[in-house]
Amino acid sequence: MYKPFGCLDFYSVLGVDRDASVEEIKEAFRQLALRYHPDKSRSRATEEKFKIILHAYNVLTDEYQRYNHDNDLRRRQDRNFNRTHPRQEETDHRQEPSLSQRFWRWLIPDCIFVVFSQLRLWLTTYCQFGIHLCEVWLQKMLPAGNGAPHQARAKS
Repeated sequence: MYKPFGCLDFYSVLGVDRDASVEEIKEAFRQLALRYHPDKSRSRATEEKFKIILHAYNVLTDEYQRYNHDNDLRRRQDRNFNRTHPRQEETDHRQEPSLSQRFWRWLIPDCIFVVFSQLRLWLTTYCQFGIHLCEVWLQKMLPAGNGAPHQARAKS
């Protein structure tokens, strides 16, 4: 799932605590909206800042999105904690693969399949044609009645 604002902590964007009520979130949004609304300032930076503030407000006032955001924050904190405080039972700890790892795991088998299938097609097409050309050339170059060199060796 694509997250337009990545791994931002929307609570810190709005300047509220994680246990803030919807009313507190609305009040914080109103104050920030007055300050960063695009009608107040025409700069591109404040417009981008307002988009982030608006998105944070929409996520934190929707119960389902807020729940998902809280879970994402917890997972990130756990990962950061595990990086700075390694556990003894590292073999039991499995992190989900990063986006780049998933991409390469998906791409490499497909690329290998395509390369080898194309190579196989090329070899069957052009090598058979090449063998045929060699046979025709040998028939024209060898005088009639003389067998191919491998046949002559086989008789002796």
